[in-house]
Parts: sequence; C-alpha cells; structure tokens
Amino acid sequence: MKKKSDPMGDGGRGDELLRRAWEHAGHYHVPAQRSREEAWERLQSRIAREERGASHPVLLRRIALYAAAGVILFLALGILFRTVTIEVPPAQKRNLTLPRKVEATLNSGSSLRYHPYLFRSRVYLWGEGFFRVPHGTPFKVITEKGTIEVGGTAFHVSVGKQHLEVACYEGKVLVRSGEEKILLHQGEGVRKTGSGTIERYHLPPGSDRPSWDKGSFSYHDVPLQRVIEEMEKQFGVKIHLPADERHYTGYFTTASLEEALQLVCLPMGYEWEIRGNEVFLRKEE
Repeated sequence: MKKKSDPMGDGGRGDELLRRAWEHAGHYHVPAQRSREEAWERLQSRIAREERGASHPVLLRRIALYAAAGVILFLALGILFRTVTIEVPPAQKRNLTLPRKVEATLNSGSSLRYHPYLFRSRVYLWGEGFFRVPHGTPFKVITEKGTIEVGGTAFHVSVGKQHLEVACYEGKVLVRSGEEKILLHQGEGVRKTGSGTIERYHLPPGSDRPSWDKGSFSYHDVPLQRVIEEMEKQFGVKIHLPADERHYTGYFTTASLEEALQLVCLPMGYEWEIRGNEVFLRKEE
C-alpha cells in the first residue's frame, strides 16, 4: 500500500510552510467536510498566490530601474555623439582650439561642424578657414567640393558655390576633389572653379598665413562675383552687381566699405550708391 506523503516531512520547506500556515491560522477555517490533506493543499495554494502577488512590486521596481538605465544610456549617447556647429557672423572672425590641439581661424560668414567627444580628426567646413595641425596628427577638412588631408601642417581652405581653393603654408597637403588628387608642398596653392578648371599658383614669399587673417584680401584673376561676395561678408552688406563675368586682380582691406569699393569697383568701371545696408553698382557713363 502506497504511503501518503506527509506535507510536514520535507525538511526546511515544511518548516517554512508551517510558519506561513501559522500566520494564516488565525483567519483560515477548515470546513468539516474536507480532509486534512485537502485543507493543506488549499492553504499551500493560497500562500503561493500571495507570494506571486508579493513579487509584483519587485517586478515593477526592476522595470523602473531598466527604464531609468535606458534613459541614462540614451542621454549619454546623445552627449557622446553630439555635434558642435560654429557659425561666424558677417564682419567677424573666430579663433578656435579643436581637440588634439588643432588650431583654427574662421573667416566671416563661415561655419564649422565637428564631434567634440568622438573627434575623429575631421571637420566639416563651409566658407573659409585657416588650420594649424600638430606634426603627426592626421586631420581632414571635408567640404562640398572636396576633402583636404594633412598630417601636420598649416593650410588655408576656401570653399563656396563655385570654387574650392587650398593653400599650403607648412608641410604637405593632399587635396581630393572628384577624381583629382593634388599634392601641395609649402608655398603652393590650387584653386578649382565651378567649371572644373584647376589652377596651381605660388604664394608670395614669406607668407605664413592667408592675407584675410590680417584684414586684407588679395586676388589674382578671380571672378568679380566672388570678390563681391567676400566684400558682402566682411562688411555685412548686400551688394547689387549687374551680370558681369569678368575677372578681377587686385585687393581690398577691411578698413572701410568706401575704401574697399574704390579699390574694387573703380578699376572695373563701376559707380556705387550706398543705401543703408545695401550697395547698388552701376556702370560709369
């Protein structure tokens, strides 16, 4: 004959059940028509249900902790991948120290974008900037017209709607634009126009940085429209230029708008009228 199992005979588990049963004994009634074993099974079932109910707060706390950890991770990644964009207003310049001790000077109307925490030795430039990179530091300037790669040098980049220009003042500079790869040495420069024409040139002897960083802008056979656009940025004005595809050779300074107009417009045969923040050019009669 098979011996019935004793619910009190499983050691530690039996003691625990006995303790729980004692806690419920004061308000639990065993109906007369039920056997001892049936009553014990019902009591075990009730205790199990209460244990499951008691686990709900623990589960909720775990869910809350996981959610909080997710939020913290999301915020941390947001900070880690944060992008910094620097925009220089007209008639101003901006000096920067980027990660890895890269120094940059941005010309007016320029913008620079980079990741401060995941700095992979690359920046995105629109406008004009001068960079000084420590020796042995790989560095890239990415523009809409091409990419400039260096490994320790001083160089200048100018990019606009219709041109890309790069000048090397120290070390070497590799310019990639389309299928073109151009290596520049110290004292060399290159400009690429919207038509795809590539022109190499030499910097003036003794040059250590672009002239615009000293308040002067020099040009050799450059489209007049580009010169006018630079004047607009430097003086914060709108200059109305009639359709003119001629090129300009000369310079202007940021000493005053009137003086700059004289230096650029008179040789090109233009008169001008200043109305507030607008300048209207017309051909001399």
